Amino acid sequence: MASQKIPEDTISLIRQLYSEGIPVLKIARRANVSYPTAYCHTRAVERGFNSRKEYEDYLARQRGFKSKSQYMTMRKREQRKENSQTRNLIMLKWREEVKAFREKRNKELSDFLNKGLNDMDINQTRLASRVGVTKQAISVYSRGISFPSEDILKNICTALGAGQETLEVLLGYSRLPPYSRQGA
Repeated sequence: MASQKIPEDTISLIRQLYSEGIPVLKIARRANVSYPTAYCHTRAVERGFNSRKEYEDYLARQRGFKSKSQYMTMRKREQRKENSQTRNLIMLKWREEVKAFREKRNKELSDFLNKGLNDMDINQTRLASRVGVTKQAISVYSRGISFPSEDILKNICTALGAGQETLEVLLGYSRLPPYSRQGA
């Protein structure tokens, strides 16, 4: 981040306001500069520093660094690490949402299948032959372990005599929640 040269009239205004006893935060607002800029031209000058760079180098040395640039390099590394950790937390949260979504979706299908099988008084083998899948596939769906493709889901709904509304509700579950890079 390159620092901008502050006009002399702004520096004069900052120092005048400071001499009047106005707090640094209010000076920053009145002079339309950042708080660190106002601080460097008031308290830092009062403490014997001639420039913001000199003051910032002093602060970096106080923290154990040779210069401000060495300190800033370390800060950038830390920020990249923090950003990476934030991305990982967001991804983890999304994965948890997907897992919860799938569990709910599979339970809905399981409940629908088991009710349909009982209502129609048919077994999984007969339903599998009507749908065009194996008995094992119907078993996996009815236990809530997996979810079928849209085509198979349509065939299951047709075989169990379910209406369009039921199909649309179940089809709504075929889409995962969107991945968002925001807010963990």
